[in-house]
Amino acid sequence: MGIEVRKALLDFHEQWYSSNIMSLCIVGSESLDALESLLETLDFVAIKNKNVKRMEWLESPYGREQLGKRIEIVPIEDTRSLSIEFPIPDLRDEYKSEPARYISHLLDHEQKGSLFSELKRLGWVSSLSASTENLARGMSIFRIDITLSTGRIMEIIDMLTPSNMFYLVIAKKYAGQQGNVHEPYYGTEIHIKDIDD
Repeated sequence: MGIEVRKALLDFHEQWYSSNIMSLCIVGSESLDALESLLETLDFVAIKNKNVKRMEWLESPYGREQLGKRIEIVPIEDTRSLSIEFPIPDLRDEYKSEPARYISHLLDHEQKGSLFSELKRLGWVSSLSASTENLARGMSIFRIDITLSTGRIMEIIDMLTPSNMFYLVIAKKYAGQQGNVHEPYYGTEIHIKDIDD
């Protein structure tokens, strides 16, 4: 059969519910003294310190078999969008320089000569945004979301090969890994294809 969800949840709680990996933030319009008094009435000291170490994934969870895929979905509504995702290292510790923001800015700013302005000038896209999503400690995703404004969707998607997209995200940890995930969302029919280099 399947897993026992309740037991799995209790086991997870028993292993990971530990005060040493928790933080508490209290925000309120009351004075600091009033907030401290409120905090003292709550039983946070009852949370045990189990000295657990936060999980961190030092290697990408995505192998060659998960990368370089294109997923096409036929939508119910008339919409044309494309999402491209790249696994990247966890950049949380780089919060002062925010390197992924440089790439985001290069991709989605609207000044003349930018990628977005050129695609918009060609009438291919109406919007483009780029962002980073932290999945867990040690791994993140760099994501590009594009709203397409043309009937030449497959032409655009076919231009987005791993070799072409490799130049957008370059990281020392991922040298030699040219895989990426292409996800043009068309709707409810799903087809998965390998993308050739």
